[in-house]
Amino acid sequence: MANTLLQLLCFAVMIPMIASVPLLYSQSMTQERAPHTLRVQMTALAAAVATWLVIAYPLIYLGPDRVLAWWLALAGQAGQHSGMLLNAGVQMEFYLYAVVMFCGTLTDRVRCRGLLLFIPLWTLLVYCPVAYLLWNGHGWWAAQGALDFSGGLVVHLTAGVTSLIMAPRLAGRVNGLRAERGLAVPTICTFLILLGWFGFNLAPAGGQTALYGSIVLGTCLAVLGSIAGAALAWWPGLSVGQTLDAIVLGLVTSTAGIGYVPPAVMFLITLAAGFLLNRWLTGWRTKLAEDPVDSFVMNGGGGMIGALGLIIWRGEGVFALVELGALVSVFAITAVGSWLALQVSRKVM
Repeated sequence: MANTLLQLLCFAVMIPMIASVPLLYSQSMTQERAPHTLRVQMTALAAAVATWLVIAYPLIYLGPDRVLAWWLALAGQAGQHSGMLLNAGVQMEFYLYAVVMFCGTLTDRVRCRGLLLFIPLWTLLVYCPVAYLLWNGHGWWAAQGALDFSGGLVVHLTAGVTSLIMAPRLAGRVNGLRAERGLAVPTICTFLILLGWFGFNLAPAGGQTALYGSIVLGTCLAVLGSIAGAALAWWPGLSVGQTLDAIVLGLVTSTAGIGYVPPAVMFLITLAAGFLLNRWLTGWRTKLAEDPVDSFVMNGGGGMIGALGLIIWRGEGVFALVELGALVSVFAITAVGSWLALQVSRKVM
């Protein structure tokens, strides 16, 4: 019962988190282009929900032979299969967050109809195999001992690498200019993301009540660590906008190891991420990705540093090789799958 209540609570707080991201991204566009940005994001979310419910969830967690049984469960009477349906809903929110993050890179460069093809292709070529390998108990990397508590690799690295692959190939399509239109909306959206992230990090704990306190405190310290690292990188002054970015970066970096490392260690990992990704790697924004929402730096960089921090903390040679192998394979699967999905759907995008 306690586990069910936790899942319901996590599901509830993650909804406004996901909904706030399109609004946050629209603030990076001119006022004239913001409505188009929101339309594209909403189209992507609608396509993602349909793809998840029709095919992605049963492929990842139930197996191809149970797709029909899953459809029958969706059509069953209220109360039947409630545990499985709740789990599907929570897992869907992790998936939706990956989609909405990389779509921030594309929102002013594509037509809505293009995403109706791209999102299902990306899901089948990228998210399904990666999530199966790491989050299904029968997945190969999971069986080898690879760890990814709440999505540093499955959610954030896939989103970041997708942005890295797609942004330069669609760069000539940018219509709206970047714009800063005040801090009120970004501040509110970042607060909603922060609130929802407690659900994001707690949901995988399930019935492991002993982890709850460590995860909550670790999430708080992840934010503080990233802000401290960003402050060192931008010394002597850290703007409000840079602080908001640091909050999200800390949350992203926490996800790979939040259930496996102590809160103090999480502070150190996110301190390193906040410093490195602000001090040394900001050149990626223009040289590699031309990414208006910094998806590759925030998601790809944060996901990788979080996984590397977990490796350093564990300090085991075999685990290090397994975790590095999982990281490299996720990068490769995402790069190839994103490129293929773009090639197929590019004409309608």
